[in-house]
Amino acid sequence: MIKEYFPQVNVIENKENVGFARANNQAIAKCTGDYILILNPDTLVLQNAVEKTVDFMDEN
Repeated sequence: MIKEYFPQVNVIENKENVGFARANNQAIAKCTGDYILILNPDTLVLQNAVEKTVDFMDEN
């Protein structure tokens, strides 16, 4: 269903729960962007927080 609605998303399917850290490491290994943002499921992202962080990273 995910691939049907979001074809641009790469889904990593594990046969068992490998845990948060290992799952993140699997995803990071496939990343190609300039930055990677990892969030816990309960993270509350404030308005403009990501944009401000990227701006800071670009400037430094």
